[in-house]
Amino acid sequence: MAARFTFAVHCSDLLLPLSSGCAITLIPLKVVRDPQMLAMFLKVHQITATFMPPSLFRTFERASDTLKTVVVSGEKVFNIDPRGIRVIAT
Repeated sequence: MAARFTFAVHCSDLLLPLSSGCAITLIPLKVVRDPQMLAMFLKVHQITATFMPPSLFRTFERASDTLKTVVVSGEKVFNIDPRGIRVIAT
């Protein structure tokens, strides 16, 4: 989960996975701000799906081995290279 609790989108970040029986992993802010640390965090915690803005997704040099689905929203979506990941733009 990348949205701050003060941002309204955090409700969907919490409720959608929980209503589907999924686990939620809270990502520390310092990890969210560092693309390399974020990619490692996703791999270590075996995260398979996440929400993030397109600008953050574009910063990944290489995708995590475990990440299968990314929902991108909150910004205009352009120049997205999915790198084998299912990308859903909302």
